[in-house]
Amino acid sequence: MYKLKKKLFYCSLPYIIFLSFTSYALKVISHVKIFTIKYNSMSPSISKGEKVIIDTNFYLHNTIQRNDVIAFYYPQQLDIKINLKTPYISRCIAIAGDTFSIKNKEVFINHLKAANPPALKFRYKCFTSEQISENTKNKYTIETDDIYLNKLVEYNNKKLYIIDLNPYNIHKLTKAQIFDSIQEFNPSEFNPSEILFPFAHKTQDWNLNNYGSIWIPKKANTIKLDPNMIEIYGQTILNYEDNKGSSVKDNKLTINGIVLHEYTFKKNYYFMMGDNRSNSADSRYWGFVPEDHIIGKARKIH
Repeated sequence: MYKLKKKLFYCSLPYIIFLSFTSYALKVISHVKIFTIKYNSMSPSISKGEKVIIDTNFYLHNTIQRNDVIAFYYPQQLDIKINLKTPYISRCIAIAGDTFSIKNKEVFINHLKAANPPALKFRYKCFTSEQISENTKNKYTIETDDIYLNKLVEYNNKKLYIIDLNPYNIHKLTKAQIFDSIQEFNPSEFNPSEILFPFAHKTQDWNLNNYGSIWIPKKANTIKLDPNMIEIYGQTILNYEDNKGSSVKDNKLTINGIVLHEYTFKKNYYFMMGDNRSNSADSRYWGFVPEDHIIGKARKIH
């Protein structure tokens, strides 16, 4: 009888292993999503057309770290339920409680210069006397999906292309003498009226390359509600903190008819930026990402 039971056990063992593996695989599949990237805002780290895996359970057991590539719901779709909002993928540059700034394209976190992801892209003016061919664009990885970029234009009586490039691209193009010269692009030069988040009076001079500083809201942290702070954080409190009966008027925050002089945040927030720094719709334009808008951690499928 013992030998029979032992034999039955070993005969059934492969099925037990198979069922266990199947159960585990189903659990894994249930919290994994696959996205196809539609834009080049994360290029060259993740380019248009590439696929990424999103682990929706990752941040149930791990904290969000700076430089994580994260999928999240676009916060500004205010009239739509969170899980029906448009999903975005970007890099978390600053976490809750950080003080964030950009100075001459360099990111600073808590007043210390931050390490950059590899091969960041920025926008450049590339001067030339003639149009470059499609073969040249392909050879030197000049992306052509943006209707405002990579076209021969005239500016100050000179012909040029406006192109998003990383240092490797610039080195190759310079060595091959594709352009007469390559110069840094000043965002204010072409769009001086562009206003970035948080759309406050004190932030009017901010641009994509010189931004901040700004503090990222952190759960259980309290701020004084003077007019300047209300300008910067008022809309975040109204739109994402789930306070019924809240409003901002005449630089005063009111909740249920009571004017508040300080506010304690209920949620953590994050600041996202694309690796294609000059061609990315990110937190510089629309603000903080609340923790309940996070979908999961993203990994490129190679």
